[in-house]
Amino acid sequence: MRSRGKWIVGACAAVLIVLIPFAPKAHAVVATLVNVANSAAAPAISQDVAKLASQNIMLRGVPASAVSLNPGTNGTLDQMLNDGTVVLTPYVVPSGQSLVVTSINLNTGGPDAIGGGFIVFGLVNKVSGRFRESWIVLNNGLTFTFQMPTGLVFPSGESIEVFNYAESSGAIINMFVHGYLTTN
Repeated sequence: MRSRGKWIVGACAAVLIVLIPFAPKAHAVVATLVNVANSAAAPAISQDVAKLASQNIMLRGVPASAVSLNPGTNGTLDQMLNDGTVVLTPYVVPSGQSLVVTSINLNTGGPDAIGGGFIVFGLVNKVSGRFRESWIVLNNGLTFTFQMPTGLVFPSGESIEVFNYAESSGAIINMFVHGYLTTN
């Protein structure tokens, strides 16, 4: 039995000795197949699309832009550019692209913020009038963050509105919507 075990170990060693010279060539073939040219004329995307600065979109709604809403009313969201400049017109998703919303930061406030109560708000497609998502938060003066890993998609030509279903008296909503653009 012992001689048979030695024979198997010897055979395996012989096979490895024969195959080792071919291993680097196999790696070279695989490396050639996945080689990516990254030139200035045709840059290769090496990041997740959501992380490309040119595609990131930040929308904001603060009291100055009509998001201090009475119950049952809508307010539009303005775009905040990468340099902090705010475009004071309702944001519309560009033609041929879709906006994928990935997170929302909501700051609550107002005279009753410390006293409690709640805010029920949602996002709406302005053009179609369809409700997309809604949330309930305490009106306690804190910031709430909502993550949407798979994204909430708004099609080309749509404008996003925030809808205030109900709120305690005096509540103020400061909202920042984060996402990115992708081609249709």
